[in-house]
Amino acid sequence: MAQQYTETKSKWREKKMITVHRYIIVTLVFLLTIFFADAQKKAVFNINTAQQRKPISPFIYGTNDPYGFAGSKRLGGNRLTNYNWENNASNAGRDWYHESDNYVPWQQGVPDQEYDSAGAAIKYFHQRSLQQGAYSLVTLPLAGYVARDKNGAIAESQSAPSNRWTSVEFRKPQELLPFRLRPDLTDNKLYVDELLNYLLHHFGTSSTSTGIRGYSLDNEPGLWFDTHSRLWGHTPVTVKYLMEKSIGLSTLIKEMDPNAEVFGPASWGITEFENLQFAPDWDQEKGNYPTFIDLYLGRMREKHVETGKRLLDVLDVHWYPQGNNNGISPFNNGTDYETNRVRMEMTRSLWDSTYIENTWIGNDPFKVQQFLPFIPKMHKHIDNYYPGTKLGITEYAYMGTGHASGGIAQADALGIFGKQGLYFANYWGAVVDFVKSGFDLYRNYDGKGGKFGSTSVLSNTNDINATSVHASIEGESDSIVHVVALNKSQDSAITVTIQVNSSRQYRSAKVYAFDNGSPVLRQLK
Repeated sequence: MAQQYTETKSKWREKKMITVHRYIIVTLVFLLTIFFADAQKKAVFNINTAQQRKPISPFIYGTNDPYGFAGSKRLGGNRLTNYNWENNASNAGRDWYHESDNYVPWQQGVPDQEYDSAGAAIKYFHQRSLQQGAYSLVTLPLAGYVARDKNGAIAESQSAPSNRWTSVEFRKPQELLPFRLRPDLTDNKLYVDELLNYLLHHFGTSSTSTGIRGYSLDNEPGLWFDTHSRLWGHTPVTVKYLMEKSIGLSTLIKEMDPNAEVFGPASWGITEFENLQFAPDWDQEKGNYPTFIDLYLGRMREKHVETGKRLLDVLDVHWYPQGNNNGISPFNNGTDYETNRVRMEMTRSLWDSTYIENTWIGNDPFKVQQFLPFIPKMHKHIDNYYPGTKLGITEYAYMGTGHASGGIAQADALGIFGKQGLYFANYWGAVVDFVKSGFDLYRNYDGKGGKFGSTSVLSNTNDINATSVHASIEGESDSIVHVVALNKSQDSAITVTIQVNSSRQYRSAKVYAFDNGSPVLRQLK
């Protein structure tokens, strides 16, 4: 049965009387109120609660920074490449003068007196995840060294190996066993299996209600030569090194916690997806693989076939909108008209095959062929080279914290993730102001933990340039329909007719919204 609701001037009114007591929860975002009736646009949203049903992973509502309603939390980023669990030291690399310090425990809310306690940063991170029922993803090191001390900046002359760094080995030698919960700080070694033992001792395996469920194989290895030159040096990582280390660490994880999920390679972007950021041995190693992502999946699958054990559960990639050819970048957090427009538009690169972004990526036919639209193409790489692998985007951001366009882009991205069957996603940056509003539409729309439904259903708009719509139901039941309706126009309000096709009849709608006047969600109806 088709039912219609019409929105105008930020309000919704029912076009026909419905008698059965069912309702729709509508969350709205508006940039502008209407100024002139003749300037008003119109659009039609079509929703069918029986078609295109697919479960929405709760882990797509994830973050890297704290957010109390996140479905997943990631302990990752540049600092985790060289985080030393034995004393919580880490090095900032190029991000901040190559300084070694207490940043990671500080960031995770560890009390000052525990900054030097083994594993404290990971413990506090995971305990917060447990408190809010979130999945924890913890990054493990692959680059060979971690920070040894917290004594400030590391000079070029102190690059690894030196007494400012501790070397990393995956396995503690047999003659040095057993594992220690208080590791030896004088041996100048960090053993990853000893760290895993520490976490398993405190929290149990990933199969328990308190265990850490996922581990990432480091972070953005294609950029180590740039972000971590004091640790790694100035030569890009090779394919051979990264694959050997990735397989070795994944094998260790699966030995110690067989059901833990392994994420990799946590690549930063297109050039790393394409050839591991111009890896020196790419031409020698690539064989018949079109891209590094294909090679990575294929090599992991080969090892799976050889050993009978899956070593990669989630293809982990990062996705940041790039500056366009007019010099506009959403990532600079600007709020001028053109930046706002591009910010809201570029979410289409996640899913829309009719949209080609005006960037160095969109202008390269090979990159478009391989990587745009991004999520469908990544699923295609998986299907071709390692079927059954899940897809995660563990860093992304459209920014715009100070403008409603940021909330719109964030809400649109989350809706797209659900429609496109993404398994995991983690926003990079502070979840505040309008970005928080975008999350709240799905995770806390009523201020009481009200959530978007768990099953995506068909939803589309006849104006993808000015609007977006995402819809869901609760499990298999369509007694409640959730609709996220987004107005991307900066020039006028939009009158929208929502057509809901369902075997049920809907009597009323609850409406929550934010607009450019305030990031606070409020109930309109």
